[in-house]
Amino acid sequence: MQLDVVTMMVMAAFVAVVSGVLLLVARFQYREMTPLLGWVAANFFFAGGLLRLASGLDESVVLVDGYVLLSLHPALLWTSARLLNERATPVSVVMAGPGAVLLAVLALPPQASDPIGVVHAVVAASYLATAAYAFAFQASQPLRARWALAALCLGQAAAALATIPLLYLPPAALQPFVWWALKMIQFEVLIFFIGSTIFLVAAIRESRELGHKLKAETDGLTGILNRRSFMEKAARSLRRCHQDGTPCALIVFDLDRFKVVNDTYGHAIGDMTLTMFAQTAGRDLRPGDIFGRIGGEEFAAFLPQTDLAGGLALAERIRLAFAREGRQIGRLPVGATLSAGVSAPLEAQTLESVMENADAALYLAKAAGRNRVLTSEAPRHGGAPVLAQVA
Repeated sequence: MQLDVVTMMVMAAFVAVVSGVLLLVARFQYREMTPLLGWVAANFFFAGGLLRLASGLDESVVLVDGYVLLSLHPALLWTSARLLNERATPVSVVMAGPGAVLLAVLALPPQASDPIGVVHAVVAASYLATAAYAFAFQASQPLRARWALAALCLGQAAAALATIPLLYLPPAALQPFVWWALKMIQFEVLIFFIGSTIFLVAAIRESRELGHKLKAETDGLTGILNRRSFMEKAARSLRRCHQDGTPCALIVFDLDRFKVVNDTYGHAIGDMTLTMFAQTAGRDLRPGDIFGRIGGEEFAAFLPQTDLAGGLALAERIRLAFAREGRQIGRLPVGATLSAGVSAPLEAQTLESVMENADAALYLAKAAGRNRVLTSEAPRHGGAPVLAQVA
Protein backbone atom coordinates (compact mmCIF):
# COMPACT_ATOMS: atom_id res chain seq x y z
CA MET A 1 0.00 0.00 0.00
CA GLN A 2 2.93 2.32 0.69
CA LEU A 3 4.19 1.68 -2.82
CA ASP A 4 0.82 2.80 -4.20
CA VAL A 5 1.19 6.21 -2.57
CA VAL A 6 4.73 6.59 -3.87
CA THR A 7 3.54 5.63 -7.33
CA MET A 8 0.81 8.23 -7.19
CA MET A 9 3.33 10.86 -6.07
CA VAL A 10 5.51 10.01 -9.05
CA MET A 11 2.45 10.19 -11.31
CA ALA A 12 1.54 13.60 -9.86
CA ALA A 13 5.09 14.82 -10.47
CA PHE A 14 4.90 13.57 -14.05
CA VAL A 15 1.56 15.31 -14.62
CA ALA A 16 3.00 18.53 -13.14
CA VAL A 17 5.90 18.40 -15.60
CA VAL A 18 3.60 17.68 -18.55
CA SER A 19 1.34 20.53 -17.43
CA GLY A 20 4.35 22.84 -17.25
CA VAL A 21 5.47 21.86 -20.74
CA LEU A 22 1.97 22.43 -22.18
CA LEU A 23 1.74 25.84 -20.52
CA LEU A 24 5.20 26.68 -21.86
CA VAL A 25 3.98 25.87 -25.37
CA ALA A 26 0.93 28.06 -24.76
CA ARG A 27 3.25 30.86 -23.62
CA PHE A 28 5.10 30.77 -26.95
CA GLN A 29 1.79 30.94 -28.80
CA TYR A 30 0.55 33.86 -26.67
CA ARG A 31 3.73 35.84 -26.13
CA GLU A 32 1.96 38.62 -24.26
CA MET A 33 1.23 36.16 -21.43
CA THR A 34 4.63 36.48 -19.74
CA PRO A 35 3.16 35.89 -16.23
CA LEU A 36 2.41 32.35 -17.38
CA LEU A 37 6.11 31.56 -16.99
CA GLY A 38 5.72 31.79 -13.22
CA TRP A 39 3.06 29.08 -13.32
CA VAL A 40 5.36 26.93 -15.47
CA ALA A 41 8.22 27.32 -12.98
CA ALA A 42 5.82 26.51 -10.12
CA ASN A 43 4.92 23.19 -11.75
CA PHE A 44 8.55 22.20 -12.15
CA PHE A 45 9.37 23.08 -8.53
CA PHE A 46 6.37 21.03 -7.41
CA ALA A 47 7.54 18.03 -9.42
CA GLY A 48 11.04 18.32 -7.98
CA GLY A 49 9.83 18.58 -4.39
CA LEU A 50 7.35 15.74 -4.74
CA LEU A 51 9.95 13.43 -6.27
CA ARG A 52 12.32 14.31 -3.45
CA LEU A 53 9.72 13.34 -0.84
CA ALA A 54 8.75 10.20 -2.75
CA SER A 55 12.35 9.01 -2.92
CA GLY A 56 12.54 9.10 0.88
CA LEU A 57 9.26 7.25 1.47
CA ASP A 58 10.68 4.10 -0.14
CA GLU A 59 13.08 3.97 2.82
CA SER A 60 10.49 5.22 5.34
CA VAL A 61 12.21 8.59 5.80
CA VAL A 62 11.09 12.10 4.99
CA LEU A 63 13.61 14.19 3.05
CA VAL A 64 12.56 17.53 4.48
CA ASP A 65 14.39 19.60 1.87
CA GLY A 66 11.62 18.50 -0.51
CA TYR A 67 9.25 20.74 1.43
CA VAL A 68 11.33 23.78 0.45
CA LEU A 69 10.92 22.99 -3.25
CA LEU A 70 7.23 22.30 -2.74
CA SER A 71 6.71 25.63 -0.99
CA LEU A 72 7.93 27.50 -4.08
CA HIS A 73 4.98 26.07 -6.00
CA PRO A 74 2.11 27.95 -4.24
CA ALA A 75 4.23 31.10 -3.91
CA LEU A 76 4.78 31.23 -7.67
CA LEU A 77 1.14 30.35 -8.36
CA TRP A 78 0.06 33.32 -6.27
CA THR A 79 2.59 35.50 -8.10
CA SER A 80 1.28 34.39 -11.50
CA ALA A 81 -2.35 34.90 -10.46
CA ARG A 82 -1.53 38.46 -9.39
CA LEU A 83 0.47 39.25 -12.52
CA LEU A 84 -2.18 37.76 -14.81
CA ASN A 85 -4.62 40.17 -13.16
CA GLU A 86 -2.16 43.07 -13.61
CA ARG A 87 -1.36 43.47 -9.92
CA ALA A 88 2.01 44.03 -8.31
CA THR A 89 3.72 41.18 -6.48
CA PRO A 90 6.29 42.24 -3.85
CA VAL A 91 9.31 39.92 -3.90
CA SER A 92 9.43 39.96 -0.11
CA VAL A 93 5.92 38.48 0.09
CA VAL A 94 6.67 35.93 -2.63
CA MET A 95 9.70 34.62 -0.73
CA ALA A 96 8.27 34.92 2.79
CA GLY A 97 6.55 31.52 2.70
CA PRO A 98 9.40 29.51 1.18
CA GLY A 99 11.74 31.35 3.55
CA ALA A 100 9.67 30.24 6.55
CA VAL A 101 9.81 26.62 5.38
CA LEU A 102 13.56 26.87 4.82
CA LEU A 103 14.05 28.27 8.32
CA ALA A 104 12.04 25.38 9.75
CA VAL A 105 14.19 22.88 7.85
CA LEU A 106 17.40 24.52 9.09
CA ALA A 107 16.22 25.02 12.66
CA LEU A 108 14.69 21.59 13.28
CA PRO A 109 16.41 18.21 13.10
CA PRO A 110 15.58 15.98 10.09
CA GLN A 111 13.64 13.67 12.40
CA ALA A 112 11.18 16.48 13.18
CA SER A 113 9.53 16.19 9.81
CA ASP A 114 6.00 16.61 11.14
CA PRO A 115 6.35 20.26 12.29
CA ILE A 116 8.10 21.09 9.00
CA GLY A 117 5.22 19.49 7.12
CA VAL A 118 2.77 21.62 9.11
CA VAL A 119 4.65 24.82 8.27
CA HIS A 120 4.64 23.89 4.61
CA ALA A 121 0.92 23.05 4.63
CA VAL A 122 0.00 26.39 6.24
CA VAL A 123 2.24 28.32 3.83
CA ALA A 124 0.85 26.49 0.80
CA ALA A 125 -2.77 26.94 1.88
CA SER A 126 -2.23 30.66 2.50
CA TYR A 127 -0.75 31.30 -0.94
CA LEU A 128 -3.35 29.16 -2.71
CA ALA A 129 -6.27 30.82 -0.91
CA THR A 130 -5.00 34.28 -1.84
CA ALA A 131 -4.45 33.09 -5.43
CA ALA A 132 -8.09 31.95 -5.48
CA TYR A 133 -9.13 35.39 -4.21
CA ALA A 134 -7.06 37.07 -6.93
CA PHE A 135 -8.74 35.01 -9.64
CA ALA A 136 -12.26 35.46 -8.28
CA PHE A 137 -12.30 39.09 -7.09
CA GLN A 138 -9.27 40.90 -8.51
CA ALA A 139 -9.56 39.88 -12.16
CA SER A 140 -8.65 42.58 -14.66
CA GLN A 141 -11.07 40.99 -17.15
CA PRO A 142 -14.44 39.28 -16.55
CA LEU A 143 -13.21 35.86 -17.63
CA ARG A 144 -15.51 32.88 -17.04
CA ALA A 145 -12.52 30.55 -16.57
CA ARG A 146 -11.37 32.50 -13.51
CA TRP A 147 -14.05 30.87 -11.35
CA ALA A 148 -12.80 27.38 -12.20
CA LEU A 149 -9.21 28.44 -11.46
CA ALA A 150 -10.30 29.92 -8.13
CA ALA A 151 -12.12 26.70 -7.23
CA LEU A 152 -9.08 24.58 -8.15
CA CYS A 153 -6.81 26.75 -6.01
CA LEU A 154 -9.19 26.46 -3.06
CA GLY A 155 -9.32 22.68 -3.51
CA GLN A 156 -5.55 22.51 -3.51
CA ALA A 157 -5.43 24.69 -0.38
CA ALA A 158 -7.87 22.32 1.36
CA ALA A 159 -5.74 19.34 0.32
CA ALA A 160 -2.66 21.00 1.80
CA LEU A 161 -4.42 21.58 5.12
CA ALA A 162 -5.77 18.02 5.10
CA THR A 163 -2.22 16.69 5.38
CA ILE A 164 -1.76 18.26 8.84
CA PRO A 165 -3.88 15.79 10.88
CA LEU A 166 -2.40 12.88 8.92
CA LEU A 167 1.04 13.81 10.20
CA TYR A 168 -0.05 13.23 13.83
CA LEU A 169 -2.40 10.26 13.59
CA PRO A 170 -1.18 7.07 15.37
CA PRO A 171 0.59 4.98 12.73
CA ALA A 172 -0.69 1.58 13.90
CA ALA A 173 -4.47 1.44 14.18
CA LEU A 174 -5.14 4.18 11.64
CA GLN A 175 -2.46 3.24 9.15
CA PRO A 176 -4.91 2.03 6.45
CA PHE A 177 -6.89 5.26 6.77
CA VAL A 178 -3.73 7.36 6.55
CA TRP A 179 -2.62 5.78 3.29
CA TRP A 180 -6.13 5.97 1.85
CA ALA A 181 -6.31 9.68 2.74
CA LEU A 182 -2.87 10.30 1.21
CA LYS A 183 -3.98 8.66 -1.99
CA MET A 184 -7.08 10.87 -2.10
CA ILE A 185 -4.89 13.93 -1.64
CA GLN A 186 -2.61 12.81 -4.46
CA PHE A 187 -5.68 12.22 -6.62
CA GLU A 188 -6.79 15.80 -5.93
CA VAL A 189 -3.33 16.99 -6.95
CA LEU A 190 -3.75 15.23 -10.30
CA ILE A 191 -7.10 16.95 -10.78
CA PHE A 192 -5.55 20.30 -9.92
CA PHE A 193 -2.77 20.08 -12.49
CA ILE A 194 -4.96 18.75 -15.28
CA GLY A 195 -7.74 21.23 -14.53
CA SER A 196 -5.49 24.25 -14.06
CA THR A 197 -3.80 23.59 -17.40
CA ILE A 198 -7.14 23.34 -19.21
CA PHE A 199 -8.65 26.44 -17.62
CA LEU A 200 -5.50 28.54 -17.83
CA VAL A 201 -5.36 27.97 -21.58
CA ALA A 202 -9.10 28.70 -21.74
CA ALA A 203 -8.56 31.92 -19.78
CA ILE A 204 -5.75 32.97 -22.12
CA ARG A 205 -7.91 32.44 -25.19
CA GLU A 206 -10.84 34.20 -23.56
CA SER A 207 -8.58 37.11 -22.60
CA ARG A 208 -7.30 37.45 -26.15
CA GLU A 209 -10.84 37.39 -27.55
CA LEU A 210 -11.92 40.08 -25.09
CA GLY A 211 -8.84 42.09 -26.02
CA HIS A 212 -9.71 41.94 -29.70
CA LYS A 213 -13.29 42.89 -28.94
CA LEU A 214 -12.18 45.79 -26.75
CA LYS A 215 -9.77 46.98 -29.44
CA ALA A 216 -12.58 46.95 -31.99
CA GLU A 217 -14.86 48.93 -29.67
CA THR A 218 -12.48 51.58 -28.37
CA ASP A 219 -10.73 54.62 -29.75
CA GLY A 220 -7.01 53.92 -30.04
CA LEU A 221 -5.89 57.33 -28.73
CA THR A 222 -8.19 58.03 -25.80
CA GLY A 223 -9.18 54.47 -24.81
CA ILE A 224 -12.89 55.30 -24.70
CA LEU A 225 -15.62 53.97 -27.02
CA ASN A 226 -15.37 54.72 -30.72
CA ARG A 227 -18.32 56.15 -32.64
CA ARG A 228 -19.85 52.83 -33.74
CA SER A 229 -19.70 51.30 -30.26
CA PHE A 230 -20.99 54.46 -28.61
CA MET A 231 -23.99 54.63 -30.93
CA GLU A 232 -24.83 50.95 -30.38
CA LYS A 233 -24.54 51.06 -26.59
CA ALA A 234 -26.29 54.42 -26.25
CA ALA A 235 -29.17 53.29 -28.49
CA ARG A 236 -29.67 50.17 -26.35
CA SER A 237 -29.58 52.22 -23.17
CA LEU A 238 -32.08 54.72 -24.62
CA ARG A 239 -34.51 51.91 -25.47
CA ARG A 240 -34.27 50.61 -21.89
CA CYS A 241 -34.97 54.10 -20.56
CA HIS A 242 -38.04 54.36 -22.79
CA GLN A 243 -39.27 50.94 -21.65
CA ASP A 244 -38.69 51.68 -17.95
CA GLY A 245 -39.94 55.25 -18.11
CA THR A 246 -36.71 56.60 -16.61
CA PRO A 247 -35.12 59.91 -17.65
CA CYS A 248 -31.91 60.20 -19.64
CA ALA A 249 -29.81 62.88 -21.26
CA LEU A 250 -27.21 63.24 -24.00
CA ILE A 251 -24.23 65.59 -24.05
CA VAL A 252 -22.22 66.36 -27.17
CA PHE A 253 -18.81 67.99 -26.53
CA ASP A 254 -16.55 69.71 -29.05
CA LEU A 255 -13.09 71.08 -28.24
CA ASP A 256 -12.85 74.74 -29.19
CA ARG A 257 -10.48 75.81 -32.00
CA PHE A 258 -8.83 72.41 -32.02
CA LYS A 259 -7.34 72.94 -35.49
CA VAL A 260 -5.60 76.03 -34.16
CA VAL A 261 -4.14 73.96 -31.32
CA ASN A 262 -2.77 71.43 -33.82
CA ASP A 263 -1.40 74.11 -36.16
CA THR A 264 0.16 76.16 -33.35
CA TYR A 265 1.56 73.50 -31.04
CA GLY A 266 1.73 70.39 -33.20
CA HIS A 267 -0.22 67.16 -33.40
CA ALA A 268 1.50 65.68 -30.34
CA ILE A 269 0.02 68.43 -28.15
CA GLY A 270 -3.27 68.00 -29.97
CA ASP A 271 -3.30 64.31 -29.07
CA MET A 272 -2.45 65.17 -25.46
CA THR A 273 -5.38 67.61 -25.43
CA LEU A 274 -7.81 64.95 -26.63
CA THR A 275 -6.51 62.46 -24.07
CA MET A 276 -6.67 65.04 -21.30
CA PHE A 277 -10.30 65.78 -22.09
CA ALA A 278 -11.22 62.09 -22.08
CA GLN A 279 -9.55 61.68 -18.68
CA THR A 280 -11.11 64.86 -17.28
CA ALA A 281 -14.61 63.90 -18.37
CA GLY A 282 -14.14 60.32 -17.18
CA ARG A 283 -13.55 61.50 -13.63
CA ASP A 284 -17.03 63.05 -13.46
CA LEU A 285 -18.93 60.35 -15.36
CA ARG A 286 -20.53 57.45 -13.50
CA PRO A 287 -19.76 53.77 -14.25
CA GLY A 288 -23.14 53.37 -15.96
CA ASP A 289 -22.69 56.38 -18.25
CA ILE A 290 -21.72 55.76 -21.87
CA PHE A 291 -18.85 57.90 -23.17
CA GLY A 292 -17.27 57.87 -26.59
CA ARG A 293 -15.30 59.77 -29.21
CA ILE A 294 -17.63 60.30 -32.16
CA GLY A 295 -15.41 62.45 -34.35
CA GLY A 296 -11.99 64.07 -34.51
CA GLU A 297 -12.42 66.43 -31.55
CA GLU A 298 -16.06 65.62 -30.86
CA PHE A 299 -17.21 63.46 -27.94
CA ALA A 300 -20.57 62.37 -26.56
CA ALA A 301 -21.89 61.09 -23.24
CA PHE A 302 -25.21 59.30 -22.76
CA LEU A 303 -26.51 59.53 -19.19
CA PRO A 304 -29.18 57.03 -18.14
CA GLN A 305 -31.31 57.95 -15.11
CA THR A 306 -30.34 61.61 -15.51
CA ASP A 307 -32.76 64.38 -16.45
CA LEU A 308 -31.99 67.48 -18.50
CA ALA A 309 -31.01 69.54 -15.45
CA GLY A 310 -28.62 66.81 -14.32
CA GLY A 311 -27.07 66.62 -17.79
CA LEU A 312 -26.59 70.38 -17.83
CA ALA A 313 -24.94 70.38 -14.41
CA LEU A 314 -22.58 67.56 -15.40
CA ALA A 315 -21.64 69.19 -18.70
CA GLU A 316 -20.86 72.44 -16.88
CA ARG A 317 -18.68 70.66 -14.31
CA ILE A 318 -16.73 68.99 -17.11
CA ARG A 319 -16.40 72.31 -18.98
CA LEU A 320 -14.97 74.07 -15.94
CA ALA A 321 -12.64 71.19 -15.08
CA PHE A 322 -11.30 71.01 -18.63
CA ALA A 323 -10.78 74.80 -18.74
CA ARG A 324 -8.60 74.45 -15.63
CA GLU A 325 -6.70 71.41 -16.88
CA GLY A 326 -6.30 72.78 -20.40
CA ARG A 327 -4.63 76.03 -19.47
CA GLN A 328 -1.26 74.39 -19.81
CA ILE A 329 -0.63 71.15 -21.71
CA GLY A 330 2.87 69.76 -22.07
CA ARG A 331 4.16 72.95 -20.37
CA LEU A 332 2.68 75.04 -23.19
CA PRO A 333 -0.01 77.72 -22.66
CA VAL A 334 -2.62 76.01 -24.81
CA GLY A 335 -5.68 77.39 -23.02
CA ALA A 336 -7.95 74.59 -24.30
CA THR A 337 -11.69 74.94 -23.77
CA LEU A 338 -14.83 73.16 -24.94
CA SER A 339 -18.39 73.81 -25.93
CA ALA A 340 -21.25 71.42 -25.27
CA GLY A 341 -24.86 70.82 -26.22
CA VAL A 342 -27.27 68.92 -23.98
CA SER A 343 -30.55 67.27 -24.91
CA ALA A 344 -33.09 65.03 -23.21
CA PRO A 345 -35.27 62.73 -25.33
CA LEU A 346 -39.01 62.88 -25.60
CA GLU A 347 -41.06 59.69 -25.50
CA ALA A 348 -40.07 57.22 -28.27
CA GLN A 349 -37.47 59.66 -29.67
CA THR A 350 -34.54 57.94 -31.40
CA LEU A 351 -30.91 58.42 -30.50
CA GLU A 352 -30.22 60.09 -33.84
CA SER A 353 -32.96 62.63 -33.16
CA VAL A 354 -31.70 63.32 -29.66
CA MET A 355 -28.20 63.80 -31.02
CA GLU A 356 -29.48 66.24 -33.64
CA ASN A 357 -30.98 68.37 -30.86
CA ALA A 358 -27.73 68.26 -28.88
CA ASP A 359 -25.75 69.15 -32.02
CA ALA A 360 -28.03 72.11 -32.67
CA ALA A 361 -27.33 73.42 -29.17
CA LEU A 362 -23.61 72.77 -29.63
CA TYR A 363 -23.46 74.76 -32.87
CA LEU A 364 -25.24 77.67 -31.23
CA ALA A 365 -22.79 77.51 -28.32
CA LYS A 366 -19.97 77.78 -30.84
CA ALA A 367 -21.64 80.72 -32.56
CA ALA A 368 -22.26 82.44 -29.22
CA GLY A 369 -18.53 82.60 -28.46
CA ARG A 370 -17.53 79.04 -27.44
CA ASN A 371 -16.54 77.79 -23.96
CA ARG A 372 -20.15 77.39 -22.87
CA VAL A 373 -22.94 74.83 -22.46
CA LEU A 374 -26.34 75.18 -24.14
CA THR A 375 -29.36 72.94 -24.03
CA SER A 376 -31.88 72.19 -26.73
CA GLU A 377 -35.28 71.06 -25.54
CA ALA A 378 -37.46 70.14 -28.53
CA PRO A 379 -41.07 71.27 -28.09
CA ARG A 380 -43.69 68.55 -28.22
CA HIS A 381 -45.54 70.25 -31.10
CA GLY A 382 -42.65 71.14 -33.35
CA GLY A 383 -41.01 74.50 -33.79
CA ALA A 384 -37.52 75.78 -33.03
CA PRO A 385 -35.47 74.37 -30.15
CA VAL A 386 -35.66 76.14 -26.83
CA LEU A 387 -32.15 77.19 -25.78
CA ALA A 388 -30.76 77.94 -22.35
CA GLN A 389 -27.21 78.89 -21.45
CA VAL A 390 -25.19 77.75 -18.49
CA ALA A 391 -22.21 80.03 -17.87
